[in-house]
Amino acid sequence: MAAQPQHITAALTAAEIYETARIRNLWMDAADPGIHSHPAEKLHPFPPERPGLAGVGKVPPLLHFSNHTNRQADFYPTLNQTRLTVERTDAPSELQVYLETETPCFDGYLAKTDDGLWHGQQSEFRWSIHKGLNILQVRSRNTAGVEGIVSALAVEV
Repeated sequence: MAAQPQHITAALTAAEIYETARIRNLWMDAADPGIHSHPAEKLHPFPPERPGLAGVGKVPPLLHFSNHTNRQADFYPTLNQTRLTVERTDAPSELQVYLETETPCFDGYLAKTDDGLWHGQQSEFRWSIHKGLNILQVRSRNTAGVEGIVSALAVEV
């Protein structure tokens, strides 16, 4: 005759389970929620009156949980806004411009220099500057034709 499997059960009410396994999600609220730690380490420790359950919430740090951030912007990037990155070039009257955006259904970029008209633009281009105040404005556009937030850069030579 085969041995019957033994089941270990704990008679906990829903309130006891909530009190013993209170999850603490501190990723957006704490200044340092614990870099290089597993989110399960944020569990509230089990009460000492139940020693059999102690340490159940502890999980060792794993490689795929090692890249953490405490900046809310990393989780929620600004949508429909174009970021500008500018570099010097060998030519004194030109700047290299790089554009990037988080625009759903992205179609392309629009750019406007000084008091000119909006025109289509590539994500990398050279901007010719002149003496005086130079203004570059860029924005993204999606496939529905909705234009994004204007980003601007002013350079005075």
